[in-house]
Amino acid sequence: MKFGQVLRLLLMAALSPLLLYYAGDLLIGDGTWPLWHWILTASALVAAAVAGAVMFWWPQRLNGLLRVSEVLVRYCVAFLLISYALNKMIPGQFLLYNRDLDLPLRDLPARRLAWHFLGYSSLYNGFIAGFELIAGVLLCLPRTVLCGLFLTAAATTNIVVIDAAFGIRAIPIPAVMMIAAFVMIGGYFNALRSLISHSSAVSTQRTRYNVLSLGVLVLFIAFEIWQNVGARRGLASQVPPAGRWEVVECTSDPGLAICHPRSGVQSILYLEIGHWGEIVTDSERRSLQFSYDGASKDLEIRIQPRGPEPILILRGSVTEADNSILLQGSGPGVAPFEIRLRRTHHAPWPPARIG
Repeated sequence: MKFGQVLRLLLMAALSPLLLYYAGDLLIGDGTWPLWHWILTASALVAAAVAGAVMFWWPQRLNGLLRVSEVLVRYCVAFLLISYALNKMIPGQFLLYNRDLDLPLRDLPARRLAWHFLGYSSLYNGFIAGFELIAGVLLCLPRTVLCGLFLTAAATTNIVVIDAAFGIRAIPIPAVMMIAAFVMIGGYFNALRSLISHSSAVSTQRTRYNVLSLGVLVLFIAFEIWQNVGARRGLASQVPPAGRWEVVECTSDPGLAICHPRSGVQSILYLEIGHWGEIVTDSERRSLQFSYDGASKDLEIRIQPRGPEPILILRGSVTEADNSILLQGSGPGVAPFEIRLRRTHHAPWPPARIG
């Protein structure tokens, strides 16, 4: 047994459960564990131990195990790359928020600063997405795997550096992808000459493998387009009420800080795409959630309580063209009142880009 092959097998086995979990999270929704959860670490160690035991008892299976593990890891990395690429192209991964645009630059958290920088230019966003998409596609095709691995290594290294520099918590995903790419590249060093001067004869087995690989690639892209088109439509349905809203007046006065802030500065409601946002009153920020029915144009805003104040519910009707709306306010122990809001800014993203 060659030491290089043994080391690659152990690393591939350890990376497999991590990448399967990250890919599965994109397929089925929110994950149940943090990215650095001890279960993931334990799974990686167990997988490496099992691979080592199998290799010890059946050393003749080393090449077969290595091929299977590398194919599994490679397709997981390709799926993640294609997912992130199409997520940038279709719904827009780097969305800007009004609540952050109003903050002085020194008050903007580093991770949000990076997010705004990456999302500011559609050209740059498209370049990064295209780079990831090409890398993912090349990883799925047998003859272009090595080229895809080099592109993947470059793309994921860049992401890891950005995540580390700006404190973005998703760093485990690109870090694992980067390690996987470099480990698989190591397996090609001794084969570069044969890859450059390969024979033009194509066996039936190779042809079947190419067809299977092409089928997997088509499945990946079709699934991600379907998933991201749905996400795009969901974002577009939230555009009409989204924006920066200032409180103009409340009648009758319910005695709440939202209507009469102590500082004398008007309260501001940020309705951000994602059914959530913030309210700023007296320099204090509270979270809010909202729901919007596109058919009936009905909007409901739920403002979380502050101190002794109760939860506040605002209901009314709004369209994308409205810059002033009148909502009905209510809440436990609060006399019904009306609150008028004026929209000073729409969502920072043009509707044509979202919907």
